Amino acid sequence: MIEIDDLHKEYTLNADNNTVFKALKGISYKIETGTFFTMLGPSGCGKTTTLRSIAGLERPSKGQIRFKDQIVYSSARNLFVPPERRGLGMVFQSYAIWPHMTVAENVAYPLTNKKMTKAVLKNKVEEMLEKVGLGGYGDKLAPNLSGGQQQRVALARALVGEPEILLLDEPLSNLDAKLREQMRHELKHLQKQIGLTAVYVTHDQEEALAMSDVIALMYEGSIVEMGHPVDLYENPKRRFTASFIGISNFLPSVKHPRRSQEYVCVENEFGRFLGKDHSTAAHDHCDLSFRPHNVRLLREQTEDRLNTGKGIVTDLLFLGESIEFYLVAGNKKIRVRTHESSLPREGEEMYFTIAPDKCIVFDAEGQSSSNAHIREKELA
Repeated sequence: MIEIDDLHKEYTLNADNNTVFKALKGISYKIETGTFFTMLGPSGCGKTTTLRSIAGLERPSKGQIRFKDQIVYSSARNLFVPPERRGLGMVFQSYAIWPHMTVAENVAYPLTNKKMTKAVLKNKVEEMLEKVGLGGYGDKLAPNLSGGQQQRVALARALVGEPEILLLDEPLSNLDAKLREQMRHELKHLQKQIGLTAVYVTHDQEEALAMSDVIALMYEGSIVEMGHPVDLYENPKRRFTASFIGISNFLPSVKHPRRSQEYVCVENEFGRFLGKDHSTAAHDHCDLSFRPHNVRLLREQTEDRLNTGKGIVTDLLFLGESIEFYLVAGNKKIRVRTHESSLPREGEEMYFTIAPDKCIVFDAEGQSSSNAHIREKELA
């Protein structure tokens, strides 16, 4: 288990006027043993700083980091365990392969100071190369390998010392799209096979959704929301989560007095819609949020007009497995993605419906829950 408690990191930008940049603002979470835990967020949100703090490559300004029963950093105790004594494996974005060494020599490097015979060392290296799909590559020079193979060398090197915790800093970002998708499956399979606790950093939402047991979504040094990928995607509690993970519509609306036990009612150019209320502002202006693939097309209006609307088809795109277009009403439009076999036509009027449990009501853009206005006290 990894336990992070109230972690802060500050950098002094200008000593003359005491200008300080707060990279981390009180990060706290627990990672259970064997979990694939991902820190996701835009550049500069603090995810790599947190990972480097776990590794011991950064010394935080305040807080505590614990691995099981071992405290590796504590500001209260003035304790800092150096990285080489933390027993971690780490894979970097740049691979960090030694160009003058063979594949086997690269993988064996972390074991050079261990007390073991050459035969045992060779067996360990060969076993690990087999696990990462590089059996028979030991004698090749590492720089002559493809990007995907070099990444496997870096992974084997990180795992050969049998760490309980593996840290990965955007390890797939330098690979092409097809190879990246292949490596996701291989990395996830290997992590589960070995039983590692993995802490993964990425800005790629699709990568995070595909690989993670738990995602911590970060923004400006704080955790916005944390949970299982399905929960964050299907039922985000924060507007930033809905906007950053996947594609969402945000339709300006006004709250309507009609309510149900589960849902709030809102009104906009397309009609009236019931949705889950995740707004916090006192006034009635809000945004109705829903995923483009949750819009179900209708050929005619239904008797129950709640959660239905109509619009004019524009900007039709064929995406192979699906089609995407906008429905326009007045000066507002919504994005739709569907697998319907019959293509709508540009300029055609179409009805649609969205299930209430797929609709979420957030504060309007610029209010307390917008991307750029997340209140620090809400994130504490």
